[in-house]
Amino acid sequence: MLLFSGSDNKVLTPEATEKTYSILRDMFGTEGYSREVVRGYGHLDCWMGRESYIDVFPMVRSEVDRVCRDKDYTYSERGWDWKTDWRSWKDLPRSGGVTEGRTSV
Repeated sequence: MLLFSGSDNKVLTPEATEKTYSILRDMFGTEGYSREVVRGYGHLDCWMGRESYIDVFPMVRSEVDRVCRDKDYTYSERGWDWKTDWRSWKDLPRSGGVTEGRTSV
């Protein structure tokens, strides 16, 4: 279980995740629990922050992969450079049955 919070989070403070982290480890043992404080991030910044795809998402992805796959699994972007290739989303096919501005039935 990964507990994380932005260092500037006033809603779910880093101190609150530290307390929860300590209680969980005291009650159930130390294995399987980790905690991260993301420096410079506020409450929702971890999910919607300008650089969250760099600072937070890889950490979350790694934990999901550890739990769902195994600790040795490594995710690879296969050459994607999100800093420069973000415009390529326009070339992706549309979803939801939308074709050339019309919705298919």
